[in-house]
Amino acid sequence: IISYMAENYFSNSGLLDNLASSSAKGGFWLLLSQIILFATDLLTVSFLARILSPSDFGVLGMVTIIFLFVNQISQLGLGEAIIQKKEINHNEVSSLFWFNSSIALLLSLLVLASAPFISAFYNTEALEKLTIVLAPVILLSGITIQNNALLTRNKSFKSIALINVL
Repeated sequence: IISYMAENYFSNSGLLDNLASSSAKGGFWLLLSQIILFATDLLTVSFLARILSPSDFGVLGMVTIIFLFVNQISQLGLGEAIIQKKEINHNEVSSLFWFNSSIALLLSLLVLASAPFISAFYNTEALEKLTIVLAPVILLSGITIQNNALLTRNKSFKSIALINVL
């Protein structure tokens, strides 16, 4: 499996072949996925606004901002390093995967431990429970960084779009 991956995902051969065509196709798939995600997000927010009380919807908004901020920190730009580096190998990708996963785990645990303080700061008990329930999302997001970077590097934009939508 590793030799197959090395030949197909870590090689830089063919990355510049048909760049205009692959960029146009990639742009189409990413635009289509962004439109679908925007529509899905709009419908989800509209649905939640209808079924949740205004205070519950506000709690969800507070925790969402916290998680978006922490998610940006967890990415550290290491996925982009894989995309831009001319030559990569399995050891580099593996090391960055474990490093990203470790950072994501630490941030997830930090958010988990901070849940009571976040709740006390906003004086909202429900915020603690919601923060605790959503903390593992940070870890799951961190685990996917290297895989998304490899797909981007190999111009597999259709796969990225399908993963994002599903």
